[in-house]
Amino acid sequence: NTLLIVTADHGEEFQDHGGWDHGRTLFGEVLNIPLLIHSSADSLARGPFSERVSILDVLPTLREYLGLHPGERDQGVSLLPALRGQAPLRPDRVLFADLQSAPWFGSKTIKAVLKGDAKRVIKAIPNVKEVNVEVVFDPPWNQSMMSEAAKLQLGMM
Repeated sequence: NTLLIVTADHGEEFQDHGGWDHGRTLFGEVLNIPLLIHSSADSLARGPFSERVSILDVLPTLREYLGLHPGERDQGVSLLPALRGQAPLRPDRVLFADLQSAPWFGSKTIKAVLKGDAKRVIKAIPNVKEVNVEVVFDPPWNQSMMSEAAKLQLGMM
């Protein structure tokens, strides 16, 4: 019985937004990573899935596959029910991303809240064939614009 999981901890920028490497931004090319799961003993659904999942889901998925109880500190959810076709993935799931860049990248702290898929929603409009979505804050947004309550709710305090 073999369970094979292939993933990464980050993507890479290749001039997608004018930069190279990783550790500077939280654009999609850095956040969207592969997650491939295959079992030799279990028939798992074939993806791709359009719902967002997280690298934090790998450990709870492994625990459930091995018949272990969830860990007290697990922050993700098991993907096995969805992979086995027993329950759908949640389309309304909210995920968070956090980056503390290295000193040579300016020691910036960047946080992101990922909810929904604007690209999919726009593409569902009749006669729309191609969509490229890039969220831009104008004027530029920073954490000082958030209320204390918002920071507390997002775990930033």
